[in-house]
Amino acid sequence: IENSYKINTYPEVQLPTKDEVGQVLDWMVKKNIIKPGLTYKDLVNREVQPS
Repeated sequence: IENSYKINTYPEVQLPTKDEVGQVLDWMVKKNIIKPGLTYKDLVNREVQPS
């Protein structure tokens, strides 16, 4: 089984970029899911990123 079973690989854990968060926030505002005003800094805590 060792030679026939493929194990998926995944990228390292990382924080989303400001651009990625911005795109999601823009989409959510346009869909009236959230009100404007949230920022990357409001949502992402850089101190808890695993090393």
